[in-house]
Amino acid sequence: MKIKLFLIASILTSPLYAEDIYRWTDNEGITHYSYERPDNIPESKIITMDIEKQTQFVKSGLSIDELTKSAQEIELDRIIKKNCKIAKNNIKVLTSVDNVKQMNNKGELDDISYNDRNKQLSLARKQAALFCNVEYDLEKNS
Repeated sequence: MKIKLFLIASILTSPLYAEDIYRWTDNEGITHYSYERPDNIPESKIITMDIEKQTQFVKSGLSIDELTKSAQEIELDRIIKKNCKIAKNNIKVLTSVDNVKQMNNKGELDDISYNDRNKQLSLARKQAALFCNVEYDLEKNS
C-alpha cells in the first residue's frame, strides 16, 4: 500500500520538478504546452520556457522585460527616470517662480537674468523631451 501511495504521489508531483515547459503551435494554429518535448514537431517550432524564470517572474511581480534586463540596463533606466524628474522639476520652478536664483562658484545665490532664465527653461524642456519621452513646446519661453 505504501508503495502505491508513493508511486501515485510521485506521478502527480513530477511536473513540479520539471525544468522546462515546451510550447509549440500546430498546423491548425492551436498552441500546446507540455512538460515533455514532443517528438513529432520540428525543433525550430518548439519554444522552451525555463520554469525557474517563470517562477521568478510570478514571485517578483516584475515584467518579463525587467527580468531579462542586465544590471547596466536597469541602472540606465534608473538614471533616465531621475533625469526626467529633475527636468520636470526645473520646468515647474522656472515657469512658476518670478525671482529665480542660482548658486554661483562661491556658493552664493545670485538672481538670474530673464534671458538666462529662458535659456535654462529651453534646456530643461529639451532634457524633458529627451528623458521623459514627452514633447514639450521648445519655442515657448514662459
